[in-house]
Amino acid sequence: MYVPQLKPLSFGEILDGAFTLYRRHFSTLVVTALLPQIPVVGLQILQASVRPDGAGLLVVGLVGLLAIPAYLASYALCRGALVQEASSAYLGQPVSRSAAFTVARKRFWAILGTGILAWLAILIGFCLFGVPGILLSIMFFASDIVAVLEGTAGPAALARSRELARGAWLRISGIWMMLVIIIYMPIIALGIGGVLAAPRFTSGMSPETSRLVVAGIQVGGALLGALVQPLVVLGMTLLYYDRRVRTEALDLVDATAAAPAFA
Repeated sequence: MYVPQLKPLSFGEILDGAFTLYRRHFSTLVVTALLPQIPVVGLQILQASVRPDGAGLLVVGLVGLLAIPAYLASYALCRGALVQEASSAYLGQPVSRSAAFTVARKRFWAILGTGILAWLAILIGFCLFGVPGILLSIMFFASDIVAVLEGTAGPAALARSRELARGAWLRISGIWMMLVIIIYMPIIALGIGGVLAAPRFTSGMSPETSRLVVAGIQVGGALLGALVQPLVVLGMTLLYYDRRVRTEALDLVDATAAAPAFA
């Protein structure tokens, strides 16, 4: 059984703790990551299955417009619920999917607004020769976690994340890069391989069959995302608690008392 230890965690302890909690709560976390994606995947399948001519073009355009709010809602609900479950798992509290989604719904606009602000800042940073974007990504590593667990949002959440990141930029970037290498690099490799192989694989197919293949790829992408996203959130949540312990001497009693109520 995983027992939380609110003490400064080493690089390896954060990664090991994330994988331990991921294995322990695998089904709950993966289903939580998958459920909010269902409407988005449904729209993608509809868009891929429609013949792109005549009335089909209108359907494709309408689906494209609906996909934006659907994706944003999916992000806020998924991220909020996963952060709550990761926090509960680490603090030794019951991990409940319904309770986590209750917290995510209550903090929906805080999570979404904070995420959009962080995305815009990071995007602008990457447009400025890349390096500022990397630095901002490190600076805002805990912005969504703060929005869920601390009841702040927007600029206040970004400032809070920047405060937690102060003096630990190399540590945060190292853990993030390790998670990317372990988790995302195999997926990126599979994605590139799929893109390169797709023309040859679908060359002899009818348009209808090709659209079904595209829909299948989108479903597979959603499943892969549901598998990897919880591990990233767990790693960042443990890092968040590590930073609070190091900078605020947070203990288990304080952290449990500050956890948002499910009701």
